[in-house]
Amino acid sequence: MGAPQLHIKKRLNYRTGCASRYCRICDEFCTVQIKGIAGQDLGMQPRCKRIGLDAGLAYRINPKNICDAYDATIHLAKLKKGSFWE
Repeated sequence: MGAPQLHIKKRLNYRTGCASRYCRICDEFCTVQIKGIAGQDLGMQPRCKRIGLDAGLAYRINPKNICDAYDATIHLAKLKKGSFWE
């Protein structure tokens, strides 16, 4: 069962990722402090800036998935500055 899929997830073709490309290394990925009913702390949960940062279960993303808006330019720039490319 679970939460229904958001329309934005359908438009972005949100799906299972692959070994080299997935949400966790996308520039839009972030973790957000989520508060529940009556302000109870639910901890840090993964979110996508394009999909939304709201507290609902439908906005939660799997860090191993990917969508058509995937962009890792910041991540790649960090890799280039490291010793791996030198």
